[in-house]
Amino acid sequence: MKRFGLTSLLAVIAIVAVLLALFVNPRRANDEARRKLLSLQNNSNAVHVFSDDPDWLCRLIGIGGSVAYVSFDNLSLPAVDEGLAVLGECTALKTISISQCAFSLSNLSAVPILSSVEELHVDDIRGALDAGELRCLILKCPRLRSLAMTCCPSLDDSVLEVLPSTVQALSIAECPRVTGDFLRELRSARLTELRLRDLPLSASALHAVCEMTTLEDVELSPSEPVDFDWLLLANLQRARYLFLWRRNGAPHDLDVLEEKMPNTLVMGE
Repeated sequence: MKRFGLTSLLAVIAIVAVLLALFVNPRRANDEARRKLLSLQNNSNAVHVFSDDPDWLCRLIGIGGSVAYVSFDNLSLPAVDEGLAVLGECTALKTISISQCAFSLSNLSAVPILSSVEELHVDDIRGALDAGELRCLILKCPRLRSLAMTCCPSLDDSVLEVLPSTVQALSIAECPRVTGDFLRELRSARLTELRLRDLPLSASALHAVCEMTTLEDVELSPSEPVDFDWLLLANLQRARYLFLWRRNGAPHDLDVLEEKMPNTLVMGE
């Protein structure tokens, strides 16, 4: 019985060794570049590119049909036009995130229309992208539902005037050339979420916000003093949440505004 038990144990160990040999791919195990380039989050539909190897982006062709999220983080490539063009193969792509990249999208015209993309996030703290590139990037996503742009020194109101009418959520933060005047021409009748943080907001822009009766979630933070009657925000009767920074002209006493908006959580800081 003991011999049988020991024999069985050795057989199990041998089988496990064989299975490990089958499942462990030495080629992939030694592919250090791939491990650095590809980091999947909680599912296999997210691709994160962290490396300076532009050739790897072309590998998206092989898995493009199932990729839903692509993130370019901290790249220092002179250009990734070829890789961006490959995004056209990602027919299920929903979200593109570009963060702290030190490269210029010099040939965005070669990028196909990304009709499946619904969310675009850009953090251009290094100032690598000019206004024309940001504008073209938005135009390549005609069905955007959510746009977030942070620390984009080249971003201005003329760029944001090309926003598609499908946009429902818009967040612009720390972009010193954006006054909010683009809101007067905003074609979207579906905008429900608006966050304008640390921007030199103009009075005309704030008046435009007051006319957006579809808004439900609003955050306004002017980076410079602005002469505006903040009580006009009471027109936003559908708003469930309103956050105001109590500086640069924003009201210090929100009691009157709260009375005019009984169904809205009004907060200030």
